[in-house]
Amino acid sequence: MYSPNEMKADILFLKRKLEKIHPDLYRYTPRPAFKTFFDSLYYSINKPMNEQGFFSLITLLHAKTGDGHTMLLPSETMTNHTNTRGKLLPFTLTYIDGKLYIVENCSADSSIEKGEEIVKINGEKTAAIMSQLMARQIRDGYNQTYPIWILNHYFRGLLQFRVRSARSLFPRT
Repeated sequence: MYSPNEMKADILFLKRKLEKIHPDLYRYTPRPAFKTFFDSLYYSINKPMNEQGFFSLITLLHAKTGDGHTMLLPSETMTNHTNTRGKLLPFTLTYIDGKLYIVENCSADSSIEKGEEIVKINGEKTAAIMSQLMARQIRDGYNQTYPIWILNHYFRGLLQFRVRSARSLFPRT
């Protein structure tokens, strides 16, 4: 668990670093809107959070930079934990026209067929899940096809880094 002060210090560090080294930080998000975004991140932190929660929060930055080369990644510890202990959906999925479909069933349940639509995961509508994941993917400019490509290839893993509580912090980001 990280304290609010630790995470706020990290956000300030990240902001200063981006302002110093990013070649065109305000190309897709004007400076005033970027400042407002960072202020929102900063002031939304009011209780301790684990790495997963903090990661979910700061990856909202990806859409703001609009730079596919500026990417925040989870720590090696978090990645290793996900790879060794994470619970992955036993399906290969694809996201088409706002819907999530099974491409391959890797589960023991043979009644689930290729092409079936997934409408909920753990009781939550896939539209809400996909919206949250899309908001956190890297992209070039306003491009939406690359974030979809990422989700189509890495959905099972990315779902592990998603935190429901982060959605309530920025419902329209």
